[in-house]
Amino acid sequence: MKTIFLDRDGVLNHRIKGGYVRTADKFVWEKGARTALRQLTQGGFQIIVVTNQAGIGKGLMTFDDLERIHVKMKKEAQEAGGFITDVYYCPHTAQEGCACRKPRPGMLVQAALDYGIDLTSAVFVGDSITDVMAGKAARTKTVLIAGCSQVCDTVRHGTVAATGLSTAQTGDPGANAAWSGMSSCPDGVAASLFEAAQTILKGEI
Repeated sequence: MKTIFLDRDGVLNHRIKGGYVRTADKFVWEKGARTALRQLTQGGFQIIVVTNQAGIGKGLMTFDDLERIHVKMKKEAQEAGGFITDVYYCPHTAQEGCACRKPRPGMLVQAALDYGIDLTSAVFVGDSITDVMAGKAARTKTVLIAGCSQVCDTVRHGTVAATGLSTAQTGDPGANAAWSGMSSCPDGVAASLFEAAQTILKGEI
């Protein structure tokens, strides 16, 4: 079965700038996201969410809080005709140096082991450089949601510094250096998950 990996915040739901979606009532769907999930499900794709959730590691929310958010997310997705097979999350802070926090590919690799996924045939859709980095490290195709052109131009010139990205923004002390060594941009760009889904369903990614 074809697999789509999705970041959560900024792709499925509104991102809270400078904070975290800490309770289920703060989980607000991005426009067109549930339609995209339905279309991808009907198109024969297995959908797996992979998300960094450092709010747990920082003591701002609990595992139970996160579980309630994901129960709501999966339920409302299914009510709209979409099916989320599983959700993988990293509860650690960047300083803990775990293998699962994006831009490292640990969650993608674990999902591949659990579900027998050929990562080279999968697509990872995210809204940050760290999502693209994780996808590339796992050898998936990648789609970056919104604001990608400057990033792509910068990567073509071999450095990420000109974008003004900081360690805090990438979420990992080694992210900038790792990204600057990559030779290619994301495989696709889109303004939203809905737009990305149309491209994927057409076989253009």
